[in-house]
Amino acid sequence: MVSSLSTTWQDMLYGGTGDDALYADGFDHLYGEDGNDTLSDGNTTSNQLYGGLGNDAYYLGNVSSTVVEQAGQGVDTVYSAVSVALDNSLAGAPLISGEVENLTLTNGPVNLQAGGNTLNNLIIGNISANTLWGSIGSDTLQGGGGDDVLYGNAANVLADATQDWLYGGDGNDTLYADGNDKLLGGAGADTYIIRAGLANSIIEDVAPSTALDTVKSDISFSLGLSVPLAGMPTTQVASGAVERLELQGSAHLIGLGSNGVNNTLLGNSGNNVLMGGTGIDTLYAGAGDDTLYGNVVNGTTNTEVDVLYAEAGNDTLYGDGNDILYGGVGNDIYYINGVNNHVQEMPGEGIDTVRSYVSFGAGGSPDLQNSNGSPDIEVICQVPPGYKCAS
Repeated sequence: MVSSLSTTWQDMLYGGTGDDALYADGFDHLYGEDGNDTLSDGNTTSNQLYGGLGNDAYYLGNVSSTVVEQAGQGVDTVYSAVSVALDNSLAGAPLISGEVENLTLTNGPVNLQAGGNTLNNLIIGNISANTLWGSIGSDTLQGGGGDDVLYGNAANVLADATQDWLYGGDGNDTLYADGNDKLLGGAGADTYIIRAGLANSIIEDVAPSTALDTVKSDISFSLGLSVPLAGMPTTQVASGAVERLELQGSAHLIGLGSNGVNNTLLGNSGNNVLMGGTGIDTLYAGAGDDTLYGNVVNGTTNTEVDVLYAEAGNDTLYGDGNDILYGGVGNDIYYINGVNNHVQEMPGEGIDTVRSYVSFGAGGSPDLQNSNGSPDIEVICQVPPGYKCAS
């Protein structure tokens, strides 16, 4: 057995049986053979490392190195101080030939990239900002420190039926779901990207947390509320784990908040339905003819102050308690079901309508604010007998 061996020549080193350590110093061929061997390129040029049987560890510090592993010869790991992909999809990186299962980035202060192959990979980042991606296997990605970007599958590849586990770790991380994935951002203000056709993911962030986490989705999405609405995906979010939802693209989508946390919901350019929960929520409709609810169930009230911004388009806004409703440009309709609601419209922004289910416009009742005497607002009363409506 060779326990540790290196030379200063262009050599061929053979470990034999046992757990050997072989070190190259340039243009060398290292053969670990049997045993759980450690092979290092010594950060030098043009070395070839052959692990052989056993669970081997390869230490790479030079982009010209080559690792060779045969199928079925163990569970092997590359520790790399340079960017590398186990399927050789990354240009200017070490060459990985055969089957290597795991990859860990070293060289802490450097931002690196690491990618998987068709096996079930474990890919671990260093303390800096890394970009990590799996492939078609059931992969586990751990970002570590830094503001990392993690893909369950290769970047821009949409569908993968296997379940990947993505852990952001410390830092403000971005995690891309690609199918039946489980996402955990960890500490920091993390962003989760949910793309069309890629439902069934589970988001479990750190809750409660002082950092604000965001889901960006081009499909209908809920931050935790369970509402039987057509078009909602089966993606799950741990209660109170994510505070912000941004709908992407131009499709007509539904966006739901969560209970027990203050949410910010942003619509896209389509005709959206946005619903808050029991927290203090802020809703921005965006372009399109949108429908906004301060609370998830129309006709119910809570004591929280939600703020609804309809923005451009002919929008419909539902106030359910102590809410503030901004119409914006377009012919907007306000449904009022709380005595402390406030409707705010500016002149010249459209012909707007208020439909109130309580007395409107008198002391102790909902009111119309900041209209600057606008003639463009028509108050239509829909109230039980005995209630009054003052325009």
